[in-house]
Amino acid sequence: MAESATITYQIPEDVTARVVCRRILLRPRFLLSVGALIVLSLVAVVVGLALGNGVQYAGYVGLIYALSKPLVMPRVIARLVRSHRQLTDEKRVTFASSGISAAGPDWKTELPWSHFRGWSEDDSYFYLLIADNGLASLLPKSAMTPEQQGLLRTCLAGVPLK
Repeated sequence: MAESATITYQIPEDVTARVVCRRILLRPRFLLSVGALIVLSLVAVVVGLALGNGVQYAGYVGLIYALSKPLVMPRVIARLVRSHRQLTDEKRVTFASSGISAAGPDWKTELPWSHFRGWSEDDSYFYLLIADNGLASLLPKSAMTPEQQGLLRTCLAGVPLK
């Protein structure tokens, strides 16, 4: 097996936004916070209606906010993806046991594997977690041979699987 591998790919803007959105909206932290806000808001509505002290209006506002959050987030994420060309530029990515480097038309970055908080994969992508908020670098499996995928897994052996 080779010591390093280089792949070239470009992920369309809409696909990047959809994948990032799905990863953020389905994170347990996000789901728990929205669920807790819904429960607290419902309690405020019930208490306000039972006591007649107007607290229910704060509950209504909380419910509107909590229920609109999953509807607004896809637009926010799409705007974020559009504003950061590095997410959608064609990339040339090289990975080896020492780390990973990526280059686009007018940018380049190199990171050691220790920089990543974790990694995961599904049928389509490898996700290299760069922050605890769910943001990840996407590496499409379609741009890699099975040998390159194996090399990447070997390189990621020291990074926690999430």
